[in-house]
Amino acid sequence: CTVFQAETVAIEQASIQLQEMGVQKVTIFSDSRAAISSLAALKIKSQTVAKCIDKLNLLGSQCEVTIKWVKAHNNHPGNEYADMEAKLGTSNQDNKMAVLPPISWERGKITQLTYKDWTKRWKSYEKARQTKIWFPSAKVTHSRVLLKCNRQDLGLAVAMITGHKRLKRHEAIIDPDGDS
Repeated sequence: CTVFQAETVAIEQASIQLQEMGVQKVTIFSDSRAAISSLAALKIKSQTVAKCIDKLNLLGSQCEVTIKWVKAHNNHPGNEYADMEAKLGTSNQDNKMAVLPPISWERGKITQLTYKDWTKRWKSYEKARQTKIWFPSAKVTHSRVLLKCNRQDLGLAVAMITGHKRLKRHEAIIDPDGDS
């Protein structure tokens, strides 16, 4: 999982344990501005954040809860201890937690696999000889440039790229010594 997810899950788990302890007033410190900001945001974009907010609300129904930001690596005893425990947690195989990957990671993987498939298909495609002169490999940037063209310019660009433009090219192939 990402650092953002780890920080958010840590706040969620702290909320669960503090609720079980039955505390009256609590301050949760975090060195993740991103996690704190996402918990305070009006629009929730992550299931991990939504779960954390639910646990914080449950805790808040029985006690006063404050979340504060603390600067990382600044000799704050609680933060240094949390960092040490986090490092130990990376090698701990006994207490694993299932945290879904962020949607952005999934989208990136889909994009990566789609591009890989596109490139493979383009390289194995035996036709489009003229187009492959202009585009020897599949590139998203080239596609974006073409898609931004107006209809007339796109038509001219496609005609040039594919070789289907009236430039007597085909006559020159048929009759190389001809007057083309």
